[in-house]
Amino acid sequence: MTELIAASERYAGWLKIGKEPDGTPSRTDVEREFEGQGYGAFKQAVGEGIADLLAPVRERYRELRADPDAIEAALRQGADRAREIAVPTMAAVHSAMGLGNSS
Repeated sequence: MTELIAASERYAGWLKIGKEPDGTPSRTDVEREFEGQGYGAFKQAVGEGIADLLAPVRERYRELRADPDAIEAALRQGADRAREIAVPTMAAVHSAMGLGNSS
């Protein structure tokens, strides 16, 4: 199994996670757990781990999508702020290019 995992950079990258600080399995632990199972079982476990890791993001996304008015308000607020920043910059650019006042 060690050679099989080492042959694929994509999956070997996932095995660099160490057990010391955060409790995730070490490379040796992963190799031992999936010994003789091949990539199928390993990919399934990695996929499930990623899904678990992203669960809070998915939940927050669902919460945000449930309120389209709040999304629109946040987008308007961001656009207003971007405009505040951009107007003086664009005025300076237009002036430097000799385009005059474009506002």
